Amino acid sequence: MMELEIGLNNLIECQALEIYQHGDELIIPYMMNDAVECYITFSDVTVKGEWDNDADDVTGVSLTTNGERNGLIFRRPGNVFTVWYSTYEKHTHLYQYHRIGHFWVQGFERWRRLVYLIGTLHDKYNFMGEDACNELELKLIPLMGYAPFRFFSPIKESLALYYENTAEGIEAISEIADKVGAGNYKQSIKTYKNAFESQKLNPGLIKRNALHMTRHTKILDYLETCIREASLPYEERVYEPKEEQQMQQMRQDCLQEYLAQGYCGDYPLLEKNGKKVIFYEEHPYVMHELEYEDFTFQIHPVEL
Repeated sequence: MMELEIGLNNLIECQALEIYQHGDELIIPYMMNDAVECYITFSDVTVKGEWDNDADDVTGVSLTTNGERNGLIFRRPGNVFTVWYSTYEKHTHLYQYHRIGHFWVQGFERWRRLVYLIGTLHDKYNFMGEDACNELELKLIPLMGYAPFRFFSPIKESLALYYENTAEGIEAISEIADKVGAGNYKQSIKTYKNAFESQKLNPGLIKRNALHMTRHTKILDYLETCIREASLPYEERVYEPKEEQQMQQMRQDCLQEYLAQGYCGDYPLLEKNGKKVIFYEEHPYVMHELEYEDFTFQIHPVEL
């Protein structure tokens, strides 16, 4: 019960609490992204009051009991929403994500994809804890504390408000530069570190450092390899047979289109005259009950 209360209060603090009722079952998504689907189900449910997922003014939640039934009391200004239930269960699924790609911003798409995915892992760690991450993920997550890496935001706004600059981020990128032999980038890291430690970081320095980093393709290739290795141990998302068939048909259509243009290979990686293209995908959630109407399976070709 204590874990449940802590989890619900975390959602309230992040203004991310949503409740879905299906018959006598109630579902509260805890964390839903490209690496995790974690949700709580409550059975034998009765509710009192009105609930609006679009409102974010929940002030708190308290747990209570009434004989064999347990209760959740959600408080809002001028409104109380009560859920009575018999049992609850937390469901956690950790999924592969290395073939995922979202491209909301043009330019430096491969770097933006890395920022998106490592940011996803950062969120997984914050919400789910260390037990939900493998050793390689734990080594990648600190990169979100390195501002030049975060410079390639996958969304149309800076990520500075979401992640702090950290010494661990500097150490992480420095170790990677050493590992891949990007010695020319070490001076940029040193300059950044001096500015960080003297609290003199500025947007110009961060941008120059970020653009310098993109010239070291060994860093990019290494991080993409790490993402794949970190992702592979997890399960693949599996959908209903009809959906699986539709998705496979879209992959085949995409493959045939590029083969007709003279590319060789197999999905998701093709090549023509030394030019490579890889297909990244956007996946919906497995749970239909929590799906957004405009979120569907899509394929994005990206030149390497």
